[in-house]
Amino acid sequence: EPLRKCVALAGAAPGVRGVAGVRGRLLPVFDLAHSLGVRDTEQPRWLALVGHDAQAAAFAFGRFGGQVQVPEDRIRPAPDTLRRTYLPHLVTLDERPVGVIDVDSLGAALHHATSARAPAPRP
Repeated sequence: EPLRKCVALAGAAPGVRGVAGVRGRLLPVFDLAHSLGVRDTEQPRWLALVGHDAQAAAFAFGRFGGQVQVPEDRIRPAPDTLRRTYLPHLVTLDERPVGVIDVDSLGAALHHATSARAPAPRP
């Protein structure tokens, strides 16, 4: 999904880019590189949508090389030197290793982190 407009939130946690209207819904937008603990010098231009219902969110990123479907037997654990919390696996494409993002774990962790920062409901 192309990133059209993202509105920054005052006092947002590091890695929270803001909110964006996507397909008729207002979604929180997180910086994918920051969430993965990697450095990205490109300005985000794309959104990856994750989750559903109340846990729907979007991750902003700069470069999109395409989407591929690979057989499960081609996915292997990342070596310890490359493994990150949410990049536990690799797949080889065109003789280059490419990280496989564990979207479910990443989304759950961000939902938990943002829920913990939310103020308690007032009676």
